[in-house]
Amino acid sequence: MAQPFQILVTGHQKQDIDTLLPVLKTINQTSVETRVLGVTQCDPLVNLPTIPKVLIHHLGQDPERELQSIIDRPGRDRPALLVIGQPGGDTPWIMRLAMQAGARDFIIYPPSLDEVVREVNAVLRENDASSITSCTLTAFISPKGGGGASTVAEGVAHVLRAHYGLPTLLMDLDCQFGTQYLNLDLRPEKGLKEALDMVEGLDELALKGYVGQHPSGLHVLGTLPTQIMLPGEITEKRLHRLMELLMASYNQIVVDLPCTIDSTFSLIVERLRRIVLVVQQDFQNIRNAQKLNQILRDELQVPPSRVAVIINRYEASKTITIQDVEQALQTKVSGVIPSDYRSVNDAANLGVPLMSHAPKSPVTASIITLCDWILGQPESVNKPVGFLQKLRQSLVKKKS
Repeated sequence: MAQPFQILVTGHQKQDIDTLLPVLKTINQTSVETRVLGVTQCDPLVNLPTIPKVLIHHLGQDPERELQSIIDRPGRDRPALLVIGQPGGDTPWIMRLAMQAGARDFIIYPPSLDEVVREVNAVLRENDASSITSCTLTAFISPKGGGGASTVAEGVAHVLRAHYGLPTLLMDLDCQFGTQYLNLDLRPEKGLKEALDMVEGLDELALKGYVGQHPSGLHVLGTLPTQIMLPGEITEKRLHRLMELLMASYNQIVVDLPCTIDSTFSLIVERLRRIVLVVQQDFQNIRNAQKLNQILRDELQVPPSRVAVIINRYEASKTITIQDVEQALQTKVSGVIPSDYRSVNDAANLGVPLMSHAPKSPVTASIITLCDWILGQPESVNKPVGFLQKLRQSLVKKKS
């Protein structure tokens, strides 16, 4: 690396900080700085001219305020974080806050020096990879079962890889009823469960042994069809590490996200560039979309600019119109995907991506347009509903 990798060690007790300095200074290509906080000071990053690459913070007497000060920062202003805290009855709650702040690990005091060094070295490796590729994370979710989010996610991921040539991962987080391996006729020997079990020892090269590889070059990661993972089996710490590794390995990650509001959902949403609600033109879909939108906005504090709405299986003749959806959700509809049940169903049954099976289908055309919009192509710039407008134009051209 051209510039030293900056590590900042903070805390309220100088002796705690000094304990870590000898081992940290043995790590190559790094510079280590320290900051002793005052008794009432809660933000370890306040008034810093530059944000360090790694923050190792010893929690003080008010750990909630200290962690909240980091949570309140925009994602880009948060360094890789290691938290060192005291054991106690409220430790699980503090650990939860630490994960929300983006902590890679929560280390019980007194810290293991080997563990600290291992974590810093892991950040160094991931930083080298991320300097090569900048990852965009996009999730698709249906507020009602059968809404088509999985189909749209698979189509988008395949187009991003096969049409645009971008290193892309399709991540299926429906750990009980996921279908992406089946949709693409893949039979990997290892999947999400195995990757989470071994994540401590994985690097970018080893990760390839845990993803299904489609002939198009698209990579897929999910629970194997023969497995079932219960929500409690996915620990935030391991999933956090796996996401860091995946985001250092791919240019695009498309997440097929089930509508289950839990710690996994929250951890993924925190990292998303955009979450796309895939709705249909019926009352139940729109009602559930309202509730989901409210949870994202009020409970998870996702900015409205990161939430998009598209209508799947769109038919102009239906009673519920685009304007009705926009009024109900208080947001613009970013796009529509027309109804072509036969092509979509046949492609899924054959285990073939829709673009390969039905390249002239209007659904294929709309998914390519959706990818333009996701990638921020020039024709979509400064046009909040550019995707919808472009799709209408393409349909008009096909008729003429």
